[in-house]
Amino acid sequence: MNRISEFDQRLVLERPLTIDDGTGGRTEMWEEVVTVWARLANVSGRELPFADALRSELTHEATLRYRGPLVPAM
Repeated sequence: MNRISEFDQRLVLERPLTIDDGTGGRTEMWEEVVTVWARLANVSGRELPFADALRSELTHEATLRYRGPLVPAM
């Protein structure tokens, strides 16, 4: 069980938004849905060789309180 004091990072959840420009094209943007408090934890990290240099890769796990319907695109 997570204590409320562990939720010490603010996250902005956004969803993709596509706007037609009226000339057959479109612009893709992100629209803010909600700002929440979350707990972030490092899951893994590594360095990989890439084009004569090192590329870092870091993954996180975010835990937040139930906030209604969330979708993976956010």
